[in-house]
Amino acid sequence: MSRVRLELGDGDVAFEVERGAGDTLVVRGPDGVERELELADLGGGRAMVAIDGGARSAVWFARDDDVLFVHAFGRALRFEIAQRGDARRKRKRGGGGDLRTPMPGLVTRVLVAVGDVVEANAPLYGLEAMKMESLIKAPARVRVIEVLAEAGQQVDGGVDVVRVEPLPAEEAEEA
Repeated sequence: MSRVRLELGDGDVAFEVERGAGDTLVVRGPDGVERELELADLGGGRAMVAIDGGARSAVWFARDDDVLFVHAFGRALRFEIAQRGDARRKRKRGGGGDLRTPMPGLVTRVLVAVGDVVEANAPLYGLEAMKMESLIKAPARVRVIEVLAEAGQQVDGGVDVVRVEPLPAEEAEEA
């Protein structure tokens, strides 16, 4: 059984996930209700998903260490996967590094420049996929050290668009 946390706007939702028969996962939500997800990997970060034997829907996904980005059912979702025993992996949320595209798409706008100090949850760039724009946001208060894509550029899922570094504590307070 794995624990997964889904970020939804103002709050997070915790799920338990375990392998079912064949290509299925059994997902138990916070309300205790179980759902069966049947998955068919199509390759290239794409899959078909059916929930409780219902109609199949296409989803796009990219994984970055303990974070899974999924574009499904008209929404961009971020899942954080915990290790057994609910221990966090060494890469904590809120650090610096690359902010990769969660799915293939078109960079619609880049809202930051090199050297900008950005607050947590501030939008960094827009990505359009399936005629829907998602804003990719800063994981914490950071400084932009590199912008690797520009508006109008088509990108694959899991590629770097903006590189950031966390601000040292004293600099975060002064900036």
